[in-house]
Amino acid sequence: MGNAPNPPPDGFPSPPRPQSRRYGEGETRPVKRTRESLFGWDIEEEHGSSYNEPSYEEWKLETMKTGLEDVPLNFSNPLCILSDDNEIIHVVVGKDATQWAIHRKLLCSQSNFFKTAIDSPFREGTENKVVLSEGQNDVFSLFVQWLYSGSFVTNSLPLLLQAYVLGDKLGSPGFQTLAFDKIYAFNISSCHLTAEQAVWASENTLPDSTLRRFTMDTMAFGLLNGSLNPSHEDWELLAPIQLDILRSVQSVAKKQEHNTWKQKPRLHYNKAI
Repeated sequence: MGNAPNPPPDGFPSPPRPQSRRYGEGETRPVKRTRESLFGWDIEEEHGSSYNEPSYEEWKLETMKTGLEDVPLNFSNPLCILSDDNEIIHVVVGKDATQWAIHRKLLCSQSNFFKTAIDSPFREGTENKVVLSEGQNDVFSLFVQWLYSGSFVTNSLPLLLQAYVLGDKLGSPGFQTLAFDKIYAFNISSCHLTAEQAVWASENTLPDSTLRRFTMDTMAFGLLNGSLNPSHEDWELLAPIQLDILRSVQSVAKKQEHNTWKQKPRLHYNKAI
């Protein structure tokens, strides 16, 4: 006979037996409470009774089902707007006259500019064709990508700035907001805006626009934390907006704690796009 393990001393319970449980599997545990479980199943408190605890995947699936019961289909799937939409709008962009074929319902639902132009008695409405002669195809391609996917991908800060301005021209606040979110993330820890970009943003936006306010704050933020070191030529380029930058220096400096030099939070710019 082998050596049997000594029983634990009185007052010292045996350690629990480890139970192997793979990710995604449920688990059987003793019930020690009386209330409805996560899914509304009744659980009775009885000594020795047990229940099958749902796995994470089961819980997530049930949560999604519960949350989507009352959600309209066109909300959960934005592309449902394309149902029975056989009408195509041709958009001609830039000097190269690049043509885009876009579903009418989708285009008009996301752009007040296109909706007004296409629903009008003018040429755009009768020909189902809109010409953006001053537009840039690489920027407009981001708008088309956003229309059909709800997002777009680019690592170019100049393109993001132009996307923001395009969203303003097209009357598309959703596209404009996404562009600004990416611009903000680009400059969250340090200033990556150049003098040329700051002046361009000022010249192509209204005085109270979100992008202009953020541009001035970011230039001020860069000057304060040392991530922006303008050259003599840069200061000359910044001459038209130097006063606005100085005002932002005062505003940004007031919000700092212990000289940490943090960028203003994203919610600070939620007042208006």
